[in-house]
Amino acid sequence: MNRKDIIPSLNGIRGLAFLIVFLGHMSIYFPGLSNHNITGVPKTGVWLFFVLSSFLLTYYFLSKPERARILKEWVNYFFRRFMRIMILYFIVVTIYFLFKIRITDTEVYLKHLILQGGEAHFWTMPVEMGFYALLPLVTLILIGLLKLKPIYILLTLSLIIVVHQMIFPYTDAVYSSINVFQYLPVFVCGCFTAAFHILLKKVDISRNVKILFDILCILLIIGIVLLIPGVREYVFGIPTSGYLINWFIHFGLIWSVFILLMLNGYGIVRKFFESKVFIFLGHISFSGYLIHWFFRETTIDFSNGVFIYIIGTLTLSYLMYRYIEKPLSKLTLIKNKGIVYEDSKIRKAN
Repeated sequence: MNRKDIIPSLNGIRGLAFLIVFLGHMSIYFPGLSNHNITGVPKTGVWLFFVLSSFLLTYYFLSKPERARILKEWVNYFFRRFMRIMILYFIVVTIYFLFKIRITDTEVYLKHLILQGGEAHFWTMPVEMGFYALLPLVTLILIGLLKLKPIYILLTLSLIIVVHQMIFPYTDAVYSSINVFQYLPVFVCGCFTAAFHILLKKVDISRNVKILFDILCILLIIGIVLLIPGVREYVFGIPTSGYLINWFIHFGLIWSVFILLMLNGYGIVRKFFESKVFIFLGHISFSGYLIHWFFRETTIDFSNGVFIYIIGTLTLSYLMYRYIEKPLSKLTLIKNKGIVYEDSKIRKAN
């Protein structure tokens, strides 16, 4: 992805997604904290990962629709996805197998290598890679919808969610399923959010409205915190439950609205997520997501296990990002040298 296509605050939001998962899984080190108090919370971080990933990849093509008509762009798209994600995934899965952490035999190991396994947190990989295969179709549909009035885009999104729920109702969702179609609305929300962002960039939003957007962002975060089972019980007296586990559609919409408001707001919330801490967490988020369970499983019986979990995850995540993920993400199979984008035209550079 071109540097000009990068939105710093969204890298910070990726850091937030990792932080939710990382801290949620850290609760195992505190026996006094009932598991019911935070059941489903790490999943909300995963939904944010899904929304953000689909938003960024779709935005890349929607911001310059000409890219979608160039075969080289799609070839490089799939190549970059494979090199940045799958190579690191193969390495980490092998580590889990060698240390017999969740992946204890060769058959299970091979299933994970071909994205047919979903032990622990690895269930997200078949889901995410499955959606990457569907993204070109969704992108081309959105390019067509952007030529119509915004209401038609909203109606299309609503129709997709309604039809999906008729086939895969979230109340019947399989826990941590590797079936991408079960979670399709989450990704679609991210894609459509990219389209709405493209439209909002063309509107002259007043200062007061931008401030209102920031206020709504803050209220959304407060609302999300209040949805945590333990917090909900403490504040409203509602007994804890695992209701958040399958709220992927709800959070697909919540996170999409949050991202849209933040990007088009006054900048207060945006600057917060552009801080060095969140940018750093965003950089190491994928590596951290893959490896944090390793330290969780190997240090749970240690008296100082929580410190090893934190330091070990952050340190190894940075090294993996710095020496594996980052270099691989810069690789391109076919260079687009000589292609210049100008509004809705494509021309060859002299």
